[in-house]
Amino acid sequence: MIACCAADGFAFSAVELDEEDDEPYPSLFEPPERFFSLSPKPQNVSAKVISPNVNSDFIDLSSELFVISKHCHCISLKLQNSSARRHCCSRSIIKQRPLPEIKIKERFMKYQLFTRLFATFVFSLIVIGAAAAQSSQYRLSSAYTHKNLTIFLIHGKDETKKTNMMTLQEAMERKLFRVYETSNVNELEVENLSKELDVFIQAGDIVKGGKQDRVLAISIIIPARSGRVKIESFCVESGRWQKRGSEDSTKFESSNERVVTKELKIAANATRSQQEVWNKVSDAQVRLAKNVGGTVADGRSASSLQLSLENKKVVESIDTYVKALSGVIDGKSDVIGYAFAINGKINSADIYLSNALFKKLWLKNLKATATEAVAESRGVRLAEPVKSAAVKVFMDDSEKAKSKEQTSASGGARLVTREDKDNVMVEARDEKSKTVVHKSYVKKN
Repeated sequence: MIACCAADGFAFSAVELDEEDDEPYPSLFEPPERFFSLSPKPQNVSAKVISPNVNSDFIDLSSELFVISKHCHCISLKLQNSSARRHCCSRSIIKQRPLPEIKIKERFMKYQLFTRLFATFVFSLIVIGAAAAQSSQYRLSSAYTHKNLTIFLIHGKDETKKTNMMTLQEAMERKLFRVYETSNVNELEVENLSKELDVFIQAGDIVKGGKQDRVLAISIIIPARSGRVKIESFCVESGRWQKRGSEDSTKFESSNERVVTKELKIAANATRSQQEVWNKVSDAQVRLAKNVGGTVADGRSASSLQLSLENKKVVESIDTYVKALSGVIDGKSDVIGYAFAINGKINSADIYLSNALFKKLWLKNLKATATEAVAESRGVRLAEPVKSAAVKVFMDDSEKAKSKEQTSASGGARLVTREDKDNVMVEARDEKSKTVVHKSYVKKN
């Protein structure tokens, strides 16, 4: 667009097209002559186009395309049957040429297509560059392996220097945090009773008690003296809706376990489907039973994932993994997450906002990871071990996937989910501090 004019209530802009072989097209070079058309095109309006070297006859403005020189002058429009004349800064018009309306439209469409493609290309470069910059902040360690489980530590910078933070497990053990039953399967209420310590809840934390065990569905920081805060949840015990034994059905007593299997993580964190969560809990129980040599269902509540994870055979089976791998983080002050592979296949990765928080979560996370390794211990193992470079590619690809954002019902939390056919990554952000508190990556295939 090079000029704007108005005459007797009619406003228009001069829109530029370039020419090569008498065909207007977008060009990066300035031609000796330029085409102009009026936009929007007035209907049944005629005017004279006047400039120092042109004084045209009255012409139909809706059907003319003007060819002008590159020398700048002021032009005027004089409407027919009117004494009004409106000036418009443009370039001197040296001739005018009729051009069918359809031709003009086709050529403008070519120009618009070129512009859109160029914009898409630039945007893609920005997205890829941002993802590459993000992933380049992390460095992966060499592999630590025990039986069919391989761990990679993720090194990076802390996103916060705050040290006044407890994990959910720690806070509940110290009686500084309460999780209340609401009689709504997919929503609980939590309250931080501490006067000075914040509490970090991790998506996938299981809370035991209430009318049925739940898994909390979002990673979030609950501030000190929070009052009651709503939080999304899913049931991981489909067969109960009443008090269990001596437990208090109005609240939850502990959070010592985390969900196991990548399918269950996807169901709770990405798909966010209650039916899928129930299905994947059942699958996990079947796979564990197959590999520990007996049922893991508990007589008090056969559908409870929490009680299955407390099963003596399961605990004994994962104990060797925990003893072999728990010490790999010792003396490492810049580890903020970990990735793992089972049977030679990349499974998942998690990154947290600080080394201090990661260390507090490590044993709970390692137990869940080892439990999945036990559930897959009779699976086919790939002969070629997983390399850290392959894990890095998995994380990079996850960062580049198409994203969708949602504000959680839980106070101060926002989720960004990136998913493609191979991977899913869920990023939890604290809206108050604008900090990414947790990234969870899962390899779907």
